[in-house]
Formats: sequence, C-alpha cells, structure tokens
Amino acid sequence: MSDQGTLYKEVDYTHPLSWRMNDAKPPTSLALISETEPKSLRSTKGIKVSTGKRNDEKWVLSFDLTEEGHVGNFAAFCKDMIDSTRHADPKIGTELVAVQYLKWKDMFMTARDPLDKARIQGLIGELLFLRDTISLRYGLDTAIHSWTGPLGMKQDFQCPDMWYEVKTISDGKKAAQVTSLDQLDRDDTGRFVVVKVRDSAGTSAARFTVNMVYEDIMDRLSPLYQCYFHVALENIGFRCSEDYDRYGFELVSITEYEVREGFPRLCRSKVETGVSEAVYEINLDVICDFMVR
Repeated sequence: MSDQGTLYKEVDYTHPLSWRMNDAKPPTSLALISETEPKSLRSTKGIKVSTGKRNDEKWVLSFDLTEEGHVGNFAAFCKDMIDSTRHADPKIGTELVAVQYLKWKDMFMTARDPLDKARIQGLIGELLFLRDTISLRYGLDTAIHSWTGPLGMKQDFQCPDMWYEVKTISDGKKAAQVTSLDQLDRDDTGRFVVVKVRDSAGTSAARFTVNMVYEDIMDRLSPLYQCYFHVALENIGFRCSEDYDRYGFELVSITEYEVREGFPRLCRSKVETGVSEAVYEINLDVICDFMVR
C-alpha cells in the first residue's frame, strides 16, 4: 500500500474499522488500518494480499486487484468486506476480516463474454433513467440503492414511494416488450418507463456510449457507492471495455406511464392455469392516457 494520505481515502469515518480505498476509478485496492497485527492470508487469483507496518506502528492489511477481468467481483468483494464489519469490535476486526476474505477467495472467476448490442442498449436506458431522472428525484445514493433489477428483483427500480420498470426501444418503434409476467404484476403504485434512443454516428455531438454514461455516474459517486454500483453491473455482466465504444447512441426521450387500473398488462392471476411465463408487447399509442405529464 502506498502513502496513506496521498493515494488512499477513508471510506467511512463512522465505520468502527479504518477502511481505505485508492483513488482509481473504479478502486483497485482496499486496505484496513489496524492497531493489531492481521492474520496471515494467502493471495488468490485476482487479489494480492499483503501486510506491513507503518511509521506510526499501525498495521496495514491490503487487498489489491491484479486482473482487470475481475473488476466487478472486486467491487462486490470490497462492499461485502466493509458492510460485514460495520458493527465489528475494533479489537477483533482483523479476525473478522480474515473470515470474510476466506469466504471470497475462491469466488473470483474468469471474465464473462461481452454483452451484445441489444443488452447494451437495454443497459443504456436504465443508466440514463438512473442518472437523469431517479437521481434527481431521490438523490444519487438512493438511486444506486434503488437499482434492484440487476440484483434479481422483478422490477428495475424499487424506490421509497414507488417502483419503476424501464424498457429501452429504438426510435420509431411503436411498442415496448415486456419479458415476464411479473414485471408489471403489482397492486401498488408503479410506473412503466420507455426510453427511446437512436443509433448515432461517431461524428455527432450528441453521441454517447455506455462507457461514457458509466464513467459519468462513477465520477459522481463516493468510493463506497462506486462499490454498490459495480455490484449491480457485475450481475448484469458489464465491465467497462473499449469494445463497447463502437455502439453509439443518442437519447430521443424518456417517458413515464402510470401503471394503474386499466393499464394493459398481463398478470398471473388473469392468465390461464398452466401458463407459467409470457413475453408480450405494449402498444404505446394505446397507453397515452397513462402518460405522466
């Protein structure tokens, strides 16, 4: 670990343990500063573990990312290490950290295959809605926590007062596809969000890529919330890559529709017995009366 004051920042001053991250975006090193000597831990594929003593006699236990393909896993690892020790007794902090590390050390797998254009377009829509709508409505930290679709929830965003399901379609399309019976099957307040984009040439001033939106959001987040963000992205299978720069888009519109009585949708209670799943399209011309003005 390098000079603490220059390259590393305290993650959370209210945390009982002194966790620090480096200034890289995303962070590539996590370190624990402790009064007690850390347990001896072996490095593993993707993470180098090292210990040392500082001039002030405090110990440093550092976890350094060694393979770019594990960025998402490393972000999830950092989040778990910090969250799992939030109520730790500093006297036994290094022991708890060792236990958590041992749970993770065999979980670093090879990087996933790149996402195709259709999945990148879908991700673009959710990131734009997160950045340009949800973060302004609830705050960026809440927006990151509310992005639950990548974590296995049925809707894309679970906010304090309502849920949102986001669909990204190409400009000119008249319908948006719903890929599960569960996505709009709720009785409480929610919104169906349609993000329209168009393909963009490299010379357009309005052109953006998924990497550009990702980096813009990252620049606005604290190191801890960068970890939360990366956990969601890892579950989608995304990591920043130059390969994605060839997919350029321009934003056309973001439109919200209130999902309430009369909104056209399929619900499990209304389909025939034996139908376990369905994919269907909603005609946007039909739901104009549900548009949020």
